[in-house]
Amino acid sequence: MSLSAELALPLPRIPHPFLPRGKCALETEADRAARIFGGVAVERPPSGDILAMVDGILGASGEGLGRLGSRELRAVPYLIWEANSRWTDDRAFIHAYLSRVDLKWPSGLRRLWRHHVLNFDAGSAATVEMAAWFGRNRQRLQGMLRAFSESYGLFDAGTADRLGAAAISGRLIADLEAVGLGASVVRSSALCVSALDAAGGLLASAPDQVDVAGRLRELLDGNPVNAIAEAVCSAAARPRALRSIVDGLVAWQKRCDPGDGAFDAVLDFLLDLNGDPRFTPDRWHGRVSGDAVTAVEGWLSRRTIELFFQIIDRLNSDRADMWESRREFWLAYLPFITGAWLVAGPDAAAIAKQQEAGFATFAGGGGQAHDHCGLILRIGPVCVMEMNKNGAAIFWTAGSRKLPDLFARSYDRRAYRDMAGARNVLGHRGSWQRIFSAHIHSMGGPLVRRF
Repeated sequence: MSLSAELALPLPRIPHPFLPRGKCALETEADRAARIFGGVAVERPPSGDILAMVDGILGASGEGLGRLGSRELRAVPYLIWEANSRWTDDRAFIHAYLSRVDLKWPSGLRRLWRHHVLNFDAGSAATVEMAAWFGRNRQRLQGMLRAFSESYGLFDAGTADRLGAAAISGRLIADLEAVGLGASVVRSSALCVSALDAAGGLLASAPDQVDVAGRLRELLDGNPVNAIAEAVCSAAARPRALRSIVDGLVAWQKRCDPGDGAFDAVLDFLLDLNGDPRFTPDRWHGRVSGDAVTAVEGWLSRRTIELFFQIIDRLNSDRADMWESRREFWLAYLPFITGAWLVAGPDAAAIAKQQEAGFATFAGGGGQAHDHCGLILRIGPVCVMEMNKNGAAIFWTAGSRKLPDLFARSYDRRAYRDMAGARNVLGHRGSWQRIFSAHIHSMGGPLVRRF
């Protein structure tokens, strides 16, 4: 047969497997198992156009509720729990909506469960009405979802204490994942805010718990940064939860050994959650207790002082015995230190960056070397700068005109050494501890009797 004749023959049919439309068999089976055994129902949120349409049908007072079918009823929860919603605290509307769901939306019970859980807030009228409705219909709820609701008291909405206790113990995130709500889903939810609020109140009486900060971090998907500030919840819930969890964690940590591993974990969690009080004071003062602010600022001071001496050791620029005596002296003032700040030359800055610590740099006027490192302390009304490769410390009164305060980004050491005056530049010679102590006291600072 010629080549032309071969090419003219029809091509053979190549068999191929059937490709189903939509979901594959595995996905279909997974859906079937979820319907039978439980698990949260996940749906795509309605578009903005649909929400606007449903909102228009409802009208100003919800008089259009009776015109909604099952498709439109699915959109209503997104209107109930949107920011500044007029429906969240309207118990009459929520009650009427749930009655309409009973009539027109057979699968609404399971579909609404996810909304109820993620937006759980014991102070919300919507949560109270939803909880009562789920309680009346609990026998129709799939076993897994019913068991979760009963375990955490989501059928009565009277309190979030069970959520708080489980958040502290680490059980909550495991239980949420079991019903299909992982940490990435709950992190910015009202449920998470409620759990943190309740956890804070319980921490004051939970000394036996360990790694609390680690468990709370896990609940927040490993990222506490602005977790409460970004949460989708009522405006009243955020500040309440922030105050509760900060005050509770501080009270819990105060009862722990300052040298244990929990200290750094708790401090890092609080800084991630609410920022650094040294640079964002408005997020702390007046929003959490004064005792909590004082404690966190004290912990930051202690961390800065310890880092300073670690850097001095690593720089190895002075005699070790000389720094042992300075370390002992300044640590004796730790209970009275209300602020500490690191000023680093290039070598010290490299070490501070490794520790992810804040610090200032030397700027202008000279007076610093590549391996210089300074520590500014505020002891009552007295500020002092201690420094390596230097035989003197500089003292001044906090708030003095033309003299620096803490937490600036750079310091001209030579300029403010001159402004402090010769009598406030004291050398580490002879009985310098007694001289330093007397000078601090003469400036209005505390007197440490051991010196």
